[in-house]
Amino acid sequence: GGGARRGAAAEAAAAIPDDDAGFLERLTACPRPGEALEYAVPVCAPSAAARNYAYCVKLQPGTTKKGKAARDALEILARRCDDAAARDLVRGVDANEAILALVGGTKITNTEQNKLKKDRQVDEKHARRLKKREGSEK
Repeated sequence: GGGARRGAAAEAAAAIPDDDAGFLERLTACPRPGEALEYAVPVCAPSAAARNYAYCVKLQPGTTKKGKAARDALEILARRCDDAAARDLVRGVDANEAILALVGGTKITNTEQNKLKKDRQVDEKHARRLKKREGSEK
């Protein structure tokens, strides 16, 4: 997270030992422009609580395995990042850590999943074109 914030996080930090309280105060769901990001932390929260998060993916009840849902969610978030540093942090999140944050019996919403599917098709098409160009240059 970025800079220190006051409010609910400060209240929660009051109940935590001093060495951990400073770390918790640096966590934020909405980094400000220019703030140096240190970590990307996977969180599963109700839509109302995550509404103002800078990076979020909407989940619904479903039958997708947690591993696939976590990997797809991380890929969606990485593709959304405008900032290279934020993208690297999202890509650096361990899939097992994201799996632990998810609730069971979930799926990514259809609109998110469809966009990811289209983005993957575009990537595959681009890769085929590059491979074809490389083959014709030889």
